[in-house]
Amino acid sequence: MIESGTQVIYVPLHADGPDHPDCEEGFVTSFDDEQHVWCRFWHKIKGHENELRTTLNSECCYERDLVIRDTRPQEFVDETLVAVEALRVKMFGEWRRRVKEYGMREVSGE
Repeated sequence: MIESGTQVIYVPLHADGPDHPDCEEGFVTSFDDEQHVWCRFWHKIKGHENELRTTLNSECCYERDLVIRDTRPQEFVDETLVAVEALRVKMFGEWRRRVKEYGMREVSGE
């Protein structure tokens, strides 16, 4: 079952399985009811394997393209997920402050 913090391997369509060199190791940050899953992926660069490839954005994948597989200690993934959420909250707060500072206003979708 996919949930926030689940470790996954993204398998691109051309790959013949989760051990293909183009696959990406990562973890789930969020998901919806339409089979969309947002993930963060680890760097593949030697010496940076435990660093996130993106710092601000999760990447959307289809659930069908993910294989559940632990590739890091779960405690490390959980700590990283907490740090990712804290950064998101901080950045959103900074954006809201700038909106007020420069006199912009948020527009409701209603």
